[in-house]
Amino acid sequence: MFAKAFSRFLRLLVIFSIASFSLNAATFNHQGAVRDILLRTTMEPYAVFYVEGFTAAGDCRTYDGHVIVSLDNNEKGKAIYSLLLTAFMAGKDVKIGLVDTDKDIDGNCRVREVRFR
Repeated sequence: MFAKAFSRFLRLLVIFSIASFSLNAATFNHQGAVRDILLRTTMEPYAVFYVEGFTAAGDCRTYDGHVIVSLDNNEKGKAIYSLLLTAFMAGKDVKIGLVDTDKDIDGNCRVREVRFR
């Protein structure tokens, strides 16, 4: 009897933990010019970048007053880097999206989507 009650308690604890974690996650979107791109050759993530005017996004880290946004070291990250570089060279805005709980090994928020028109 005690084992069943304890098992139910553990299941409820897990459910509430997951629910509270997902409640703390927030999605952020911003549109602006690519301000800076930093490539890293020896560390993860592949690159970080900053978008003009993107100054705060929940729990995301900032540098020099801008949210640090990271790209993963994979094909998608490299494709996004190419798109960002194109926008930077053309002087065009990008629209980015991220979730403040999705972070790289350094604690920077990972980009989830990039739009360039």
